[in-house]
Amino acid sequence: MHIRFITRRIDRSLEILLYTYKDMSLANNKISLSILICCIAISADVLAQLPFELVKTVPVPELKRVKCTAEETKAGIIRKYYGEYMYTIEYMALKKDGHFTRTISDCTDQLNSHGTWQINNHVLTLNSTFQHGNLPVILADTTSGHYINDIPIAIVRNNSDLEEKIQVVLNDSILCEPNLGAFWSTPPKILKRVQVVYPYGVATPIIPIAPGNRKVALKILTGEPLNNFVVMKNVHYRIKGRKLIPL
Repeated sequence: MHIRFITRRIDRSLEILLYTYKDMSLANNKISLSILICCIAISADVLAQLPFELVKTVPVPELKRVKCTAEETKAGIIRKYYGEYMYTIEYMALKKDGHFTRTISDCTDQLNSHGTWQINNHVLTLNSTFQHGNLPVILADTTSGHYINDIPIAIVRNNSDLEEKIQVVLNDSILCEPNLGAFWSTPPKILKRVQVVYPYGVATPIIPIAPGNRKVALKILTGEPLNNFVVMKNVHYRIKGRKLIPL
């Protein structure tokens, strides 16, 4: 089941639930309670189907080379590629300084990536700046973080306006979302290791936690938004005429 469809179903179920609760009257207690229970059951059923994968995957489609504008050429872009599939449009630009940018847009989201490129034997290889395991992070003073509910982890960002879906893996297997104050499995009794993971693959190294620490504040050392940043590690395309064919 598609994640956006599931999300819409959850939102609609909760909307009905809240509307029912708001308009509940003594005269209609039995009917309203039945509807309320039904809504809760629907929401629970939908939530049970959610694929709580740690990292979302992004298709790598065939792309076609298109002409650069005068402004793009002036900005150092030497090749630009375009692709369209389903409801998604993708642009990729290669700059003469060895860097690339990639933008993937659909009806609801805009994903992006940037990094370095090289061509050898008609094969284009891309590696993004941020990878799974190289996001710079430090342990900060625990008083600098904002802790929600019983989550012992706080994420500190220089740009406090960022609204991010940040997942943290505790002790290699326990998933939580500090910004939501939610655990997706049984909370650990002791913190041993933590790792911050973003939806499309960007992640910090695994950070060991000293014995006795019951709370941890993690400071991400970049102000760049990472919620929609797509990791590209040794992504290869065969250059065939004006086409890029994924390998």
